[in-house]
Amino acid sequence: MTAVRKGLDKYKGQFIARTNSGINNLEDINGKIIAYTDAASTSGFMYPSALLARKGIKPGKYFFAGGHPQTILAVYNGNAEVGCTFWAPEGEDGPHDARRAVIETYSDVMEKIKIIGFTDWIPNDTVTFRKDFPKDMKEKIVSTLLEYADSKEGHETLVKLLDIDNFVRSTNADYDVVRKTLEAIGKDASELVK
Repeated sequence: MTAVRKGLDKYKGQFIARTNSGINNLEDINGKIIAYTDAASTSGFMYPSALLARKGIKPGKYFFAGGHPQTILAVYNGNAEVGCTFWAPEGEDGPHDARRAVIETYSDVMEKIKIIGFTDWIPNDTVTFRKDFPKDMKEKIVSTLLEYADSKEGHETLVKLLDIDNFVRSTNADYDVVRKTLEAIGKDASELVK
C-alpha cells in the first residue's frame, strides 16, 4: 500500500535558496555549496542529485545536514547556498514543505528561503511486506488498515500521528521509478535496506 497525504499518493523534492542569493533556477546551482538531508533521503538527496546529474549540473561541494529542518537552517544561516528537502502541496493552513518544520522558531523563513525548482514526483511511503510473507496474512493486514483509515477514529489517528489521510493499494512496480532514480546516481535499493 501507499500512504495518501492531502489527497496525493506522491510528493516532490524541492531545491531551495535564500531569496537574496541570486540563485533562481537549477542551472544556477553549478559550482554552489549544496546541503542534502541525508544519503538515504528520497526527496532530500536521491531525486535531487539524480536530476542534477541528468542535467549536467555540478555543485561545487555538498554535505549532508542530517535532516530536512537542518537543511533548511543550513541555507537560512548561510552554511549552504542551496538545499534539498521535501515539498508537499499547500494546505488551507499554508505551505506544507520542509520550511514549515522551523517556522515557529524562524518566523521569517518563508520570506528568506525560496523554492527554485522541483524534482519529479516521488511515490509516498509504503506499507511493505517481505517476499515470503504469508499472502493470506498480508491481505488481512491490508484490508484492516484500509478499513481503519476509512473510519472516523482511524482517519483522525493517522492524520495526528503520521499526517496520513488514507492508503491506496499499490504494487512493487509502482516503485520502479525510485529504482531508476537510484540507478541514475549509481545506487541500488538493496544497499539502502541493509
